[in-house]
Amino acid sequence: MDCGAPAALATDDGLCAELGRELKNHAYGLRSFGAPTAAGRRPPRARAAVELLEDTAATVELGADGYALAPAEPGAPARRFETLTALLQDASPAFGRAMHAALLKRLCALPPASQ
Repeated sequence: MDCGAPAALATDDGLCAELGRELKNHAYGLRSFGAPTAAGRRPPRARAAVELLEDTAATVELGADGYALAPAEPGAPARRFETLTALLQDASPAFGRAMHAALLKRLCALPPASQ
């Protein structure tokens, strides 16, 4: 485990809770996602099924070493990302567009700055 990782990320429950929070925070850029479950491996990992905006099904994993899409072939190496945002930007061109649209919507909703 990374010495800089919070202690909660060292447990299945902590990883599942963190992955669930992150998926909810990124819901604008996903067609759907399932509830995270423990991957049943050591070191601990949480995983959740997601459907990208391109209608592609995938499995996102979270461990102390970061986020990854589960490899299509068992035993194949997975590219790790520090954040779910980085993973989704890499895996889904439509995610980047949805992220920019959500940001613009929030910025436009801000009250004008007083001078």
